[in-house]
Amino acid sequence: MAFLQSIFHALTARRLSQPDAAPGAGARAYYTGNPIKGMRVDDHSSLAHSAVWRAINVIANNLSSVPWNYYTEINGRRVRVTEGRVAEMHKSMVNPEMHETTFRQTLAAHAVSRGNGYAEIERFKGEPVNLWPLDPTFVNPARTESGRLVYDIRQPGGSNVVLPIENVFHWKGLAFDGLVGYSPLTLARKAIALGLSMEQHGISLFSNDATPGGIITVPDSIVFDQVNEEAFLTQWKEKHGNPSNKGNPVVLRDGMTWQSISISPENAQFLETRKFQVTDIGPRWFGVPAPLMGDNDKATFNNFEQMMTMYGIHTLVPWACAYESEVNWKLLGNRSKHYSKLNLNGLMRGDMAARGEFYTKMIRSAGMTPDTVARLEDEDIIDEGGDMRYISRDLMPLGAASTTDLNTNMANEARSAASSTTLAPVSTSALDDVWMDAIARIQRKEGNALRRAKEKASRIPESWGEWLNKFTATHADFIVQCLKPVCIAECTMRGPQCKFPQLSAFATEEVAAFKEAWAIANNHIPHVLSATEWSLSEVKSRLFREVNQNDSNE
Repeated sequence: MAFLQSIFHALTARRLSQPDAAPGAGARAYYTGNPIKGMRVDDHSSLAHSAVWRAINVIANNLSSVPWNYYTEINGRRVRVTEGRVAEMHKSMVNPEMHETTFRQTLAAHAVSRGNGYAEIERFKGEPVNLWPLDPTFVNPARTESGRLVYDIRQPGGSNVVLPIENVFHWKGLAFDGLVGYSPLTLARKAIALGLSMEQHGISLFSNDATPGGIITVPDSIVFDQVNEEAFLTQWKEKHGNPSNKGNPVVLRDGMTWQSISISPENAQFLETRKFQVTDIGPRWFGVPAPLMGDNDKATFNNFEQMMTMYGIHTLVPWACAYESEVNWKLLGNRSKHYSKLNLNGLMRGDMAARGEFYTKMIRSAGMTPDTVARLEDEDIIDEGGDMRYISRDLMPLGAASTTDLNTNMANEARSAASSTTLAPVSTSALDDVWMDAIARIQRKEGNALRRAKEKASRIPESWGEWLNKFTATHADFIVQCLKPVCIAECTMRGPQCKFPQLSAFATEEVAAFKEAWAIANNHIPHVLSATEWSLSEVKSRLFREVNQNDSNE
């Protein structure tokens, strides 16, 4: 019944409001005259403003440099599509003359500067095969007599061609009618004209400025006629007018004095106004942070990452969403489970260390799956086990740990892991590399700490004892941290009969021996320092043989 009702509504639905007969009329209403008399400001002359050029260039380059991928969903899992003409467009040539990165850069520059980026979609048997960028100057959205939206395109030869909406890729910005975006260059033409006029004023100021660099005062006792004055000035310019002579000392005779003339307040204000133009154009009109515009006055290590995040969220994401929506509609036909994506993660996230730490915490707390992290980093998912959630112990599937009390002590934790497994006791030699890695971590820390302490003690002898007390106060915890995971694995492989060793007691004994060995009398430090010499067989023997022996005695 619901299916029949949907067909009925589709056949009988009628739009009650009338469509705009002239799409984009509101956006074009701002094209009225020049803001400053005698100075023409249009889409092309505006690019001569350094701040305008920089802002458009930054956004266009960012949007064209991030990965553009085509995905589909199969059995609830995202899979990258690599076959077909649309998939080729995502990775190589959008037409025989242009790579997809150049296409995105061109269209992004058009969209960011003029509010609209157009491209003709060439189709073969209904499927898109090529994308051809169009100059927004020659594209005019219009409506047919029946009210259908079309694009009237003026050809280089003067003729016009009309393309239907489905054959025009239209990447637009803010549009009050939802059809034609407003041109930022047009709306900002007064600010741009001010910047261009300031540049022109600067050229006139410094090329035709008659303001002297200084004044030479001649006493009344010296009489200059026109010939003598011109000869004196000629000699002065020859000696001191050349830039290579700047800063050379001057000898003045017969009571002559020199008075320099500093920059005028008007010229100083001119420089401040020029600097303000960067802030006005970049962050306000285009949403590009000042540091990316070349203005680093207020940029610090603490706020730069936050500014980049805001730039990604408030500037790049809206443009990327508009692009993806147009691709999904015009190129993919809004097919179910097929979509395109611009991956902005690399631009919006922090450095690799911060991201790695965040992902590690999320995976170990079951907040994310490894496949989720792979998708965020635009990497391939894991074939098996990647969609499982894990918790730290160290690590196991979430379901396997749900029946275990995670707050038990280490002995109960190892016993639970051993009893819950279905594996029979097997040889633990496979863990030898893991044991050696854990032991090597402890030895590296001890060796590095000893070398640093010796270097400091060579300057401040009394610092050795202070360092030894401070280091041994926390070293036992580090030993437990390094050996705990491999001890759990060892117990699990030995079987349910294995008891977890007393790691804390073992670590305490080792630290006491370390402290005794390096508590050197009279601050006499040996020439050669080395960490504790541990052998794998000795460590395993002390940890597990003593446990089993104590168990048998009981």
